[in-house]
Amino acid sequence: MKKFVFSNEGFTLLESLTALFICGFISIIMLNMMLVMTSHDDDYKRNIQESLFITQIYRDINTSIKFDIKNGNLELITHEKNVISYEVNDQKITRMVNGKGGQSVMNEFKSAIFINENGMIKVKIDYGKDASENIIGKIIY
Repeated sequence: MKKFVFSNEGFTLLESLTALFICGFISIIMLNMMLVMTSHDDDYKRNIQESLFITQIYRDINTSIKFDIKNGNLELITHEKNVISYEVNDQKITRMVNGKGGQSVMNEFKSAIFINENGMIKVKIDYGKDASENIIGKIIY
């Protein structure tokens, strides 16, 4: 019976190494989980940003009577004769009403351009990571 009782003098080398191995293993697992969550977080933010951008531009197009694309920037003229413009500047797209405001609706991309393709408004965005160009929306006017 005496051989199953542990001494109260301290930890043995085997017990210390076992505890160190378990702590190291848990630390490696936690680090990998944080790296995976961070990479998914960037994609998640980009998808939300694209969805909000498309929703905003759909709403503006539904209230407009005419559109024009100049130098890769979009201008919409509403029923109230307001001019809503989407301008691409310094890796962000800003939305302005009658030249005022400057609300950023999209950012963190390499380049973006609005294109008129047979009466459809097309937005091409180059994120620089994945594919060279991602079309985030086609809006039929």
